Amino acid sequence: MDDIQLLSGLPYNFGLCYLYPPKLKDLATLGELQYKTYLSVITFDKSDIPTSRTSAIPQEELDAIDTFDIICVNCNSSEEYKTKFEEALQYFIKEEVHFISDGISGLFYIGEKIDERFITRNNFSEMKAIISKMCCLEKTEEEDIMADLNIEDPIEYERIKQIRLRLKKAKARQSAEEKSNVGSDITLSDLISALCGISPNLNILHVWDLSIYQFYNQFQRVKLVDDYRIQFQSAMAGASVDDITHWLTKL
Repeated sequence: MDDIQLLSGLPYNFGLCYLYPPKLKDLATLGELQYKTYLSVITFDKSDIPTSRTSAIPQEELDAIDTFDIICVNCNSSEEYKTKFEEALQYFIKEEVHFISDGISGLFYIGEKIDERFITRNNFSEMKAIISKMCCLEKTEEEDIMADLNIEDPIEYERIKQIRLRLKKAKARQSAEEKSNVGSDITLSDLISALCGISPNLNILHVWDLSIYQFYNQFQRVKLVDDYRIQFQSAMAGASVDDITHWLTKL
């Protein structure tokens, strides 16, 4: 899914279904907390599991387990989790989604089972990545931490990935403890209000038709324009400005 498709706000043809980018008005209707819950279960990764719960599992076995396998185990063991995951998928697909299982493995089917539109271990990761982009999440941790490596051996790749994920999470926890709490209570509604207050074209009445991706894209772009204006005016007034970043740059 490229940037043009994301910026258009149009549904994405995933093949077995369409994926719909949530709009601000959808989020307002659903509720921000429920939206975050849906996003959390969809974007769950096995690296999120504390190492204290996986330390007894041999690394070879752990590497062979896919995130989708864990989702299926959770669906098998908890009716509440299964319902929540089905609802989360339905929110982005806008069709009925159901989980079926043989008691061990499982899959999800869209619409009627006879149509054979199945969400499986083979295609869920791609679906999750597209939904993450639609919701303007940062690039996946795997893309981030493995960008400088070219490892062909899948077992070695997975081993290095898990090590780097643990290190990154440890650093993130330390950083969260050290950083100031100033501004930490800013909510999405504050950001929406701020964008409407500074944007020359958006107002509080029609901003709700923006998709989540469009909203954050425009928020960042308006911020770039405003930062550029301040930097340029400061430089013209004689202030020392080391680097003026033009607003026409890649986000």
